[in-house]
Amino acid sequence: TKNLEKLAQVDQFGQYNDIWGYVDRSGQEYAILGTRTGTAIYLLTDPRNPQLVKVIPGANSIWRDIKSRGDFIYVVADQGADGIVAIDMSKAPTTITAQFYNPIAATGVNPGPITKCHNLWIDEKGYLYLSGCNVQAGGVVIFDIFTQPGVPTYVGAADARYSHDNFVRGDTLWSADINSGLFSVTD
Repeated sequence: TKNLEKLAQVDQFGQYNDIWGYVDRSGQEYAILGTRTGTAIYLLTDPRNPQLVKVIPGANSIWRDIKSRGDFIYVVADQGADGIVAIDMSKAPTTITAQFYNPIAATGVNPGPITKCHNLWIDEKGYLYLSGCNVQAGGVVIFDIFTQPGVPTYVGAADARYSHDNFVRGDTLWSADINSGLFSVTD
């Protein structure tokens, strides 16, 4: 491989399923790793020596997805009943807290509390888009995380077709509706 140098490697949890980068208010960098049993947060002050600063235990799951906005990291798992995990990084690295939410999604198809999701995306406006959840037949459900950061509030849903992954830019939602064999675009 050209122009790449491995600085470090950690293997404290044996199995990993996602990674996300985060920079706190002071400019400190973190690696956020989805593990089989939760979310691990590593401080990267010295990238050659990542320091585990917090583990947020969660449901036993082979898949977690992680994204961030502002002072919060959001995590979902596609097994168990963790719902939406909001990790508050505003006082990191000394104090990192997490809140597990199971907000009601008043969708048109199998409405109820969010317990599990496969994937998530956060757009530039501060909407959280969840794919492959236990509601709306797995179709994309949308939450506001900008009005009250760290507290997801249901605002709507796309079609009731299982979405494996989604991406939103501006006012357009792209979804990989794999069980239907479709790629959908929603305004």
